[in-house]
Amino acid sequence: MLLATLGFIAVMLTAFMFLSKQVMLSMASVIFWAIFGADCFNLSGAAWDIYYLAGFGSLLGMIPLCAFAGYSWRTNKRGQMVEGESDSVEDSEEESDDGDAADDLPDDDIEKTRKPSLRTQALHKRAERRRTGEVAKKAGWGEFK
Repeated sequence: MLLATLGFIAVMLTAFMFLSKQVMLSMASVIFWAIFGADCFNLSGAAWDIYYLAGFGSLLGMIPLCAFAGYSWRTNKRGQMVEGESDSVEDSEEESDDGDAADDLPDDDIEKTRKPSLRTQALHKRAERRRTGEVAKKAGWGEFK
């Protein structure tokens, strides 16, 4: 009875995960497939019986499938959010508009209006000194001129 319940929950979570493309359902699906596979291995009496095959398919088939599906929905090739996926942090930022003018600007204008941090300015100065060769120029070495 426990095996049937775990299998039913795992199958339903996987079905709803693929229908709704929700990342968190993939994690729950992976967990239930792992418990189902472990219970199948526990019930198998001999190698290669039906429980052993179900556990094998669950642990080496369904767990990677659900995990990779959830990961692929999380990010696309450029690392951006997939269309239609909502992130709770983004939703809360959109609801509470604090009137920041930089939010309305395109990406190119944001870089022009904001001043880089002190650390970034120091890195830029050091890179400029390296490009001009100022760093390579040594002062006198005393007697080893």
